[in-house]
Amino acid sequence: MAQTKPTTTPSQDIAELSKQIDALKEDISGLSSAFASLASSSRDAAITGAREKAAQARAAGEDQVDAMLRNAEELGQRTSTAIREQPAMAVGLAVGAGFLLGLLLGRR
Repeated sequence: MAQTKPTTTPSQDIAELSKQIDALKEDISGLSSAFASLASSSRDAAITGAREKAAQARAAGEDQVDAMLRNAEELGQRTSTAIREQPAMAVGLAVGAGFLLGLLLGRR
């Protein structure tokens, strides 16, 4: 059985290879563009997520500071009320705290 081979010339083979190489270049260029777009959108999403987390952390911190300020004000009011109601005990506590502080600092 005789097989018939398509007859192509070397210049035709080179032209065909050149077309395939050009197609590959276009595919690679398209892939590069797609990867660049994906990287850009991933970067933007990461930045947005980080900004949202920072805003949430800041809001939580501000809430904690507000709660601490309210507690400090309440404690100050309770202390003021206790001093008005029992001035002798307040003076005694102040003298005792001063004495202990003096002992601690005097031993240096």
